[in-house]
Amino acid sequence: MSKKKNYKICIVGNSFAKGGSEKAHSNLSKFFHTKGIEVHNIIFEDILEYTYFGELFNIGRLRNKTVFQKINRYKELYNYIKKHQFDYIIDFRFRGTFYGEYILSKFIFGQAKYIPSIRGFRFPGYFTDNDFIAKRIFSEAYKIVTVSKAIETEVHKKYGYQNLQTIYNIVDTKQIEQLSQEVISELKDVPYIIALGRMASYNIKQQDVIIKAYSESELPKNGIKLLLLGDGKKRADFEELAEKLNLSDKVIFAGFKSNPYPYLKNAEFMVLASKTEGFPNVILESFACGIPVVSYDCKTGPNEIIEHKQNGLLVKDQDIDELIQAMNLMMSDKELYNKCKSNTQKTALKFSPEIIGQQWLDLMKIKL
Repeated sequence: MSKKKNYKICIVGNSFAKGGSEKAHSNLSKFFHTKGIEVHNIIFEDILEYTYFGELFNIGRLRNKTVFQKINRYKELYNYIKKHQFDYIIDFRFRGTFYGEYILSKFIFGQAKYIPSIRGFRFPGYFTDNDFIAKRIFSEAYKIVTVSKAIETEVHKKYGYQNLQTIYNIVDTKQIEQLSQEVISELKDVPYIIALGRMASYNIKQQDVIIKAYSESELPKNGIKLLLLGDGKKRADFEELAEKLNLSDKVIFAGFKSNPYPYLKNAEFMVLASKTEGFPNVILESFACGIPVVSYDCKTGPNEIIEHKQNGLLVKDQDIDELIQAMNLMMSDKELYNKCKSNTQKTALKFSPEIIGQQWLDLMKIKL
């Protein structure tokens, strides 16, 4: 009888904090770990907030200011990968300069079967901003994994890559259900809708649009508040907007929460008004908490998760008037609301670790 192979997988990310990509990295490391696979994690920024499973090589702790320090980081990374002889390297990062990324993909990560993951539509951040390099940088990759079908189609169209496959993010429904039980006494008996996301300077999540839509909806008149989870450089601007619209007592800025799930679980519904997404984990996390979602049909992901009027409402992309109408409808039509609510958790289960994790194992031809 042949000896069972012991697989070694390395997952590379920017950090373990705040973002959907980082959470996807965390969940995938957990899945591989529970299957008895030796997992190693490499992060480029020294930020640790999410749980990870397996070994950690925190290259973010190495200084990166001088040319010598940057060369030393590459050397340390090369030696780490050479030492461990990984079967596969999965790269979740939002990437850097074209020359640095070319070195990483061809000479450092190329020591194993390399799987870059494309997690959004800001393609220069995944393929580099040099089109000549972008069309060749992953030519030797084992597979290029995208997080939505729409991204897969666009990558093929823009760069000509054929070696593509979509695998959605894992949503750990059992863990979310457990974490959602935490009591949040400050919002007891307060009806509210919720929006989550980084309040970054580039304003991808467009919390200002949500505040404006909320202000013109029927919700404030009916005593339903708007809870915003998240923090960042734009927070002061959003607070100023809420004050300008006379909503200071109705819009709650709760900041970043390491456990957002009890806030989701106790909301009426969640609103997403992003400019773009890759694959919006927050929709599935809302579903796992049993609440429906009102979302712009933006690029990409919402229409691959939300079934209109079945588990949420899809709104014409960037149409704030339709967003207002959808928010009103979700609150006023109780039959529709209850129907959507009843289908949320069933949808989330389709993205469970066992289902999505198995797709990764199949991709890598790993039989356990």
